[in-house]
Amino acid sequence: MHKNDTPTARNLHPSKLQRFNLLKGLLAIFILFTASGCSIAYRVLLGVDSTPSWKSSEQVQRDFKRQKLPAAQSYVLDTASFYKATIAFYRTGYGSLPKTATDSLQQKRLRKGLNDDLQPVQIRFYDAKGTPLFKLVNCYLDPPIPMRWNVAGSFDQFPPANDIAQLNDFLLPMDFFLPHLLPLSPASGSLQTLPKADYYAILMWNDFMIRPSRKLLKSMRNYQKQYPDKNIHFLYVNNHNAELWPMLDAASQAKIKKLPQ
Repeated sequence: MHKNDTPTARNLHPSKLQRFNLLKGLLAIFILFTASGCSIAYRVLLGVDSTPSWKSSEQVQRDFKRQKLPAAQSYVLDTASFYKATIAFYRTGYGSLPKTATDSLQQKRLRKGLNDDLQPVQIRFYDAKGTPLFKLVNCYLDPPIPMRWNVAGSFDQFPPANDIAQLNDFLLPMDFFLPHLLPLSPASGSLQTLPKADYYAILMWNDFMIRPSRKLLKSMRNYQKQYPDKNIHFLYVNNHNAELWPMLDAASQAKIKKLPQ
């Protein structure tokens, strides 16, 4: 192409013009994303509610019904205990190393591991004994479009796996989660008597990271259909209020504690 023949909307073939306009649109979105502090872009592109509100038990139950999740596999993450337990686990276990210059890289990995484990939307797989096999959280998705959960081909095989070192460094056992899961209703049964399965999967979702949650639920339905011979027991865990709890001030937390459960 001659230097004076640069592509413009005026001289492009119709099919190329369509692609040209698409690129211009994506560029405009990128500018919006970087110039707006992400608030508008998150809501529009990522489907994230930047001002989520506390939900009553009835509202959470309606969210489960809207997503058509089985009552016998529906749970709610305890409002405060998981957040506190995860931080304590890293401090007393993984995070017990002294903060010196010689282990600064390890400390960075530990902080990243803690941050990953507290992400709003995530999926974890375990074998029949509850041994951790895999985890993936929302901050590793392909941003912002198409927001695929099949990161690094994780779900191209069974059980899922990838070679992302950070995700494979810190894998919390299934027993760590169970004390923090509250049955949505009596239909959920007891966590002490989970049905026998070849694999267990804990799937955390909410109603403020709307698109990532919806995408994950759909992806896992499709994944289960791909492997009908695999007995996977999913635990669908709504963490909407649990994620909001540490961001509330003491006065707001006190008011919530007085609400009927």
